Amino acid sequence: MINKIKDLFILVVGLFILFYAVHDFMLILPVPVSISDADPIVTNAEVVLRAAGADKNKIPLLSRSVANASRVTDFSPALIVALMKTESQFKRDAVSSKGYKGEMQTVWASEYSEVNILFGAKVLETKYRIAGGDLLRALSLYKGGDNPEARRYAQKTMSLYMTLARL
Repeated sequence: MINKIKDLFILVVGLFILFYAVHDFMLILPVPVSISDADPIVTNAEVVLRAAGADKNKIPLLSRSVANASRVTDFSPALIVALMKTESQFKRDAVSSKGYKGEMQTVWASEYSEVNILFGAKVLETKYRIAGGDLLRALSLYKGGDNPEARRYAQKTMSLYMTLARL
């Protein structure tokens, strides 16, 4: 009897934690905007994706996904593309040595590029707020914190971003 009550309690707590996690995750994922290929942000995303060396077959999907993430977070497509390039070389199936996944190398990634890119941009947005608007520090935090390796990575991403932003 006690074991059944204990199992039921564990089940209820587990369901509560799952519901809470899904609920919190849904709060950070806004409803995507309808974007056409003629949209100037999509066009800009296509230009920076090409310049950054993205696979030409992936550019249509990636450009719409980058444009959506750009609209939602107010980060430029050039920044999102620079982050994606330095994180995964635009590979949805990329997995880091620490277990980070997807195009944006986040703890969580799905099989959908659109979701991964938006999620990574939202994570960067959170790091940007934590960093008090300091983009270089936010990129360091995105990579793992205030350490030499993260700062080198952040500088690499920032340099690529500055190059792409000039296009």
